[in-house]
Amino acid sequence: MMKIKLTTVVLAVWMVLFGPSTAVQAQGGGCPANPTPETVEQYQVIEAYTLAPAIPETTSSQTPGASYEGSINLVYQPGWQVILASTPDGTGALCSDDLVRIQASTGLIFEHDFRSADRSRILPLEPLDVTALFTLAGEHTIQISLVNLVPPQYSSSPYYLVVVEPDPTISFPPPAKIFTPTPPTLTPTLTPSPQPTATPTPSPTRTPTSAPTITSTPSITLVIPEPPPQPTPLRPQFSAHIFFGVALLVLAAILAIVIRRRPRLTGVLEISKDGEPWKTVDLSTYGRQVTIGSKGQIKLDDDEEEPSIQTIVARLLAERGPDGSVQVVWQHVEEETAEDSMTYRLKHGDREIIGPYRIVYKNFSEQIITEQAFEGGIWNDVEL
Repeated sequence: MMKIKLTTVVLAVWMVLFGPSTAVQAQGGGCPANPTPETVEQYQVIEAYTLAPAIPETTSSQTPGASYEGSINLVYQPGWQVILASTPDGTGALCSDDLVRIQASTGLIFEHDFRSADRSRILPLEPLDVTALFTLAGEHTIQISLVNLVPPQYSSSPYYLVVVEPDPTISFPPPAKIFTPTPPTLTPTLTPSPQPTATPTPSPTRTPTSAPTITSTPSITLVIPEPPPQPTPLRPQFSAHIFFGVALLVLAAILAIVIRRRPRLTGVLEISKDGEPWKTVDLSTYGRQVTIGSKGQIKLDDDEEEPSIQTIVARLLAERGPDGSVQVVWQHVEEETAEDSMTYRLKHGDREIIGPYRIVYKNFSEQIITEQAFEGGIWNDVEL
């Protein structure tokens, strides 16, 4: 009896150590229905971009691979902060079965595997600060891939990129680990080339000859060679194609300089209606000018039965100041004459009231300059 038990124990140990290993689906199931975040701070949201929708628990027979792929365009300004979360307010925890990979047009990548160390369950992740993905101002293309590493079940929470204003009273989540893909290093393999085999050349056989008989004294004639002809120097030939190419390059350079010096609108407009946040507008997307009104480029909704907002209330223009900096000018338009009745330069924090709408102009670069001037004691020397 003891011998049978001992044999059974040895076979069990052998199967554990040397039996075939297979990938195991996380036994804890996929993502929870409502992952509860520990961070519940309320941010001042500028814009929320939907990066990926929610995926309920799904069964698929496909091999490991991407269960969702998509991309969006995001406008970023220096001084903003970008939070990766599962809710548009920036507070929802993240969860995917099994891996998420996000790549920006800058080439930087964020990747996270939600499986636990023992691969037995999926662990949600608190919202993350991914501002490091955006190193330059302007429009960025963001790509996302949700990867199912262990079929057949997979699921995921939604993904949002939430652009918020920095607030010193709020403790933001720690920055995510961002990395740049490194290309593989190729090691060249040297193949020795075969060495040629020298073939000995047979020595000529000398045939003895008799000594010549000199009958007269030979005459010597000197021949002086003529100098070789000098080459004719080549002269460069300019064709019509070369002239046209040079003229085209000069014209392109002049056009680039003119376009670059043309001022563009900067900053954002924060619009609230009846005391509630309504819309945030990025002025840099409109070029040199934009109109505001019930039928303007920035459209303000109005009551159709009793309209109180004229079609074009104001016009915003980008101009260069005496020091070469870009300034945003507010031009109020009279509805009866369609002429400008009031014009002034907008500064950071300026407000306008149009019917039930309250419009606040924000330019964070002006705010930084103003604070530095105040701290340095040169407030009177800075034109605000």
